[in-house]
Order: sequence, then structure tokens, then C-alpha cells
Amino acid sequence: MPLAGPGGAGGGAIKVGQVTDLGGIDDKSFNATAYAGIEQAVAELGVEGKYLESTQQSDYNKNIQQFIDEDTDLIVTVGFLLGVDTAVAAKANPETKFAIVDYAYPDCFGTDFVEGQTCGSASELPNVLGLTFATDQGGFPRRVCRRGDHPDRQGCHLRRHQHPACEHLHEGL
Repeated sequence: MPLAGPGGAGGGAIKVGQVTDLGGIDDKSFNATAYAGIEQAVAELGVEGKYLESTQQSDYNKNIQQFIDEDTDLIVTVGFLLGVDTAVAAKANPETKFAIVDYAYPDCFGTDFVEGQTCGSASELPNVLGLTFATDQGGFPRRVCRRGDHPDRQGCHLRRHQHPACEHLHEGL
């Protein structure tokens, strides 16, 4: 999913925007590392980069829409909680490029889903790149939970969300 060459589609610098999940930009996890990549692209490639921090789930759509309104070339959303909002925005804006950290499409499986409400898309989205990792690899979940100093694993932030990726990841602990 390459962006336009040097200077972006309109001749100016390529604009990249990140929408954080509720963990914030300094979460020492996906938000922070995704933004570190944007900062590296700013330094090495001359792109324009910024983030919008979500403090509640109702911010996701608003923040994505702000980047669309600003003609951002690539919108990076972070975390599975942004899955539905990212898919809805990507479908409504097929010329805008998106990447979503820790998520991919299709994400509508089974019979109890409502596309655009309880899941994002029943098919792949050509303007969205899902950035995922192998959740069944044991080293990563141990580091995530150790980061929070929860030796009994009960405080691990992965337990807060009922989602297949988190359940699969927790099984590796």
C-alpha cells in the first residue's frame, strides 16, 4: 500500500496521522511504538506526522474524521478497539490510505455480527493494511504483562477486553 512518491499526491510532504487508542501516546506499547515509526519517517523521509489522542471510545471516529478532513495521506489507527471505526471510514473514503496496528480485515465471522457495528468488514479492504503479529508466540505476552508488574497475571491489561486476539494471547501466558 505505497503512498505517492516524494512530496505526496498533491506535491507537498506526505502527511501521516495516528489515532491512538485509550492507552495514550506514551503507553509504552503499540501507541508509543507506532508513533516512534512516524517520528522516524519525519526525520528520515521528510513526511509530516502528528497524532490525535483518544481519551474515550467516542473519540475514535471524530479523530479519524479530522485526519480525513485535513487530507492526510495515511491514517494509522492503533488497536482492535478502532477496528469498526477504521473500516467504516475506509469504506467511505476509498482514496484515503489506512493502516491499523494489531488488527486486520476481514473481521466479521459467524452469524452474530453486524458489519459496521459489531465488526468492521466481511471482506478485505484494499485501502487498509492490517499490521498484526503472531499472537501465539509466548515471549510477547510475558513482556506485556511483566511491564505492568502483575506476577499473578490478574492485572494484565489483556484481561480487560473480551476479544479473540486477547484471549489467544492470554493463553500463551
